[in-house]
Amino acid sequence: MVDGVILPANSDDCEEIMEMIKSLARYERMESSVSIDSNRLKTDLAKKKFECLVCKNQACVLVGFALFVNTYDIKEGKKMYLEDLFVKEDYRKQGYGSKLWNELASKCKENNCSYLEFSVLKWNKSAIQFYNRQGCKNSTELDNKQVFRYAMERMSKNAPGFGNGKTVQANKVKKQLENVWYSWNRFTDTIHQVLKSECRNKQEDLTGYCSHISHLFEFVNIKLFIISALPLLIYLTIFKSYLFLKEVLDLPEEPHTILPIIEYSMFQCLPHQILSRRWNITFDLLAAVPYLIHFVLPVLFIAYNIVTRRGGGVPLIYQYLWCVGWVNIVAVIIQFLFPTAPPWFNDSAVYDETTGQVISSMPNEAAFQRIDALLGVPWFKNLYGQSPLKFGSFPSLHVAWPTVIFVHEPWFSAKVGLLHVVWITWAALYSSHHYLIDALGGISVVVAVKLGMNHVWQPFSKENKTSTGDRDNSRVYTRLTSVSKQV
Repeated sequence: MVDGVILPANSDDCEEIMEMIKSLARYERMESSVSIDSNRLKTDLAKKKFECLVCKNQACVLVGFALFVNTYDIKEGKKMYLEDLFVKEDYRKQGYGSKLWNELASKCKENNCSYLEFSVLKWNKSAIQFYNRQGCKNSTELDNKQVFRYAMERMSKNAPGFGNGKTVQANKVKKQLENVWYSWNRFTDTIHQVLKSECRNKQEDLTGYCSHISHLFEFVNIKLFIISALPLLIYLTIFKSYLFLKEVLDLPEEPHTILPIIEYSMFQCLPHQILSRRWNITFDLLAAVPYLIHFVLPVLFIAYNIVTRRGGGVPLIYQYLWCVGWVNIVAVIIQFLFPTAPPWFNDSAVYDETTGQVISSMPNEAAFQRIDALLGVPWFKNLYGQSPLKFGSFPSLHVAWPTVIFVHEPWFSAKVGLLHVVWITWAALYSSHHYLIDALGGISVVVAVKLGMNHVWQPFSKENKTSTGDRDNSRVYTRLTSVSKQV
């Protein structure tokens, strides 16, 4: 039994796939015809311009690939075209090619394709014999047809405006471009003059606004601000010291994988798989926004309250910082003592059957690797690669932070605050970063800390009693508690 595992290719595989493409080109004596690189592969893979299956052996070595596209036959409907199936020379005649072929056949059947089509060089006898063993027929002889190719160079020559007596049309295009350039210059000159005039007219208003901002900071009590921020500083110290504390306290390192079992028993499904099944780049970008905002969320909320002074503004900031600090402390203690694997790990991890060790898994950035591939920059990969705590799925602090804002008189309105909580919860599930139970766990931690602040102790009780905003906050908090109990 061959030990290979077949997986969909991801951006991290493109470097090795590109090397195998070059090896194939050398074997077929067409090395000079390769004009793409691994970056082009990553971009096209992220945009779903093709699909690719990779075969990895038990040592997690990528030994082969099958690259294909879905196309259409006007007589028989959907069909699949296999661009290439390749296995490294050292791993041939070990069953990896057949394993790739069988998975490809399953994919073809799953997509309801009429047939799978491909081409083979006439002199490549070993490939022809392999495909004959799989039951393939030579359609060149059966269909009596020839294959043609129309090169890009020829397209450029035949396209309108590129020679062949098309000088008049070329001049027309040139004239249109000149008109566009002239109009653009006039537009930019106008914008420049308007901005210059507005800057002169608004200079006094800007100075007054800056003076107003500095006046708002006079209401901030430095002593109370430091006290309120103390739990948050303690959390950051604990979190950054995770590797040291793990050695000293002998904290568990292997993650618990029980979350999907609990979630399925609660909901009879795994919501994150339902949401992530139909992905597209628009949803990817929509999910990335709240994740990027997350890292500056406390700063934004504090600035909002200082500027607008809603509900007492500054006293509300003390309560918010105290609450978010303790929420983080409670959450990180749970994550240290009970590390839990996120969906991206549980869904993709491949284990050694003998030792039980993890052979391979999806990268930490999960679905956001598609954003990195789109931008061509490993933004999310670097962001999540710096975290010392890899397995901290439960409870979700991504969901907890907007919930803290929701129970402390959210910005603009309670509806906007609730929308923010729902948005980040959807993004966490869609990107396979969290289970729904992680989100509910984050909300529960916020509710518990808020109950402790209201009924046990907090250092800002005097400000709370005189704060009109806190009475509004209590109503919002009561609604949240009611919803949490129903869930």
